[in-house]
Amino acid sequence: MKAFTYIAICLCVVTALTLILFADNTTPEITSTSLKTQHSSERDEHETITEPQPIVSTLSTQSQRTNQGHLIEITKPQWRFKDGIKSQLSALKLRAKSGDAEASYLLARNFRYCLFAPLNEQMFEDKLEQAYQFTDSTVAIERVREQFTYCQGLESENLNAFYTYLETAATQGFVPAQETLGRVSEKLYMQTQGYASLSRDDYIATRNAFTTQKLALLEQAGKKGSIDALIQLSNLHHSQKAGKLGHVKSFALNQLITQFTNNDEIYNRFSWFVNRQYDKLTAEEHDKASELLEQWSTDIYKNGALYH
Repeated sequence: MKAFTYIAICLCVVTALTLILFADNTTPEITSTSLKTQHSSERDEHETITEPQPIVSTLSTQSQRTNQGHLIEITKPQWRFKDGIKSQLSALKLRAKSGDAEASYLLARNFRYCLFAPLNEQMFEDKLEQAYQFTDSTVAIERVREQFTYCQGLESENLNAFYTYLETAATQGFVPAQETLGRVSEKLYMQTQGYASLSRDDYIATRNAFTTQKLALLEQAGKKGSIDALIQLSNLHHSQKAGKLGHVKSFALNQLITQFTNNDEIYNRFSWFVNRQYDKLTAEEHDKASELLEQWSTDIYKNGALYH
């Protein structure tokens, strides 16, 4: 009888120990799973608040800024020269004449900078007198002095050639030139290129042809990875100055900018634009924007470069 009682007690002890050990082994797994679920829930809630609602795309590339490893970042040339433009003028003209797009771009940027600069003593004095009338005259005076010093050796009648050089470089596919041409206003183009006195119909036709060319060159630059060109295009489409479906194209371009920029300020600004635009588009317009986003993203990755 005592033997049976002893065996029964042993079985009870073994069973109790087994239950304790099993409970110890399973508790961490349950706790870990609970913590992971809670963490994931908190992260998703945070992302919903801070991240823009993305267009659904079938692209294999992600719409985040972390997948740019195989895109080459290209540094744009510095167009200003330490000793002014005069010391570089002859060499740049020779290079431009032989078809060097970068030289044409550098001449264009320098000529554009000096277009309204004082090129002689009388012009310098007149500009200074005007500058003194500004509220913040110190900044204006410093700018006049800087332009006067930098632009010495140039002649005003030659400066309108800035556009010829700029157009030459841009049509050769030089991205910085395409970006710069995009910032030339219709008014400046018409005035400096001798079209201001055209008849009304001819004036409108010439201006529209310029706008069409500018848009095409900006699109080329954008598809080659120019963030600046994408921003300009987005602004043009948002203001309905670049054809139909401007709001849809602007929305797609804003998404594209957030996808490729590595500048936090630009990313935050255009994410805000995306959020603001998101609910204003119909389902059909979202589909169209998604197609544009996919097409442009594919082109940028195909060209393999980024210009910041």
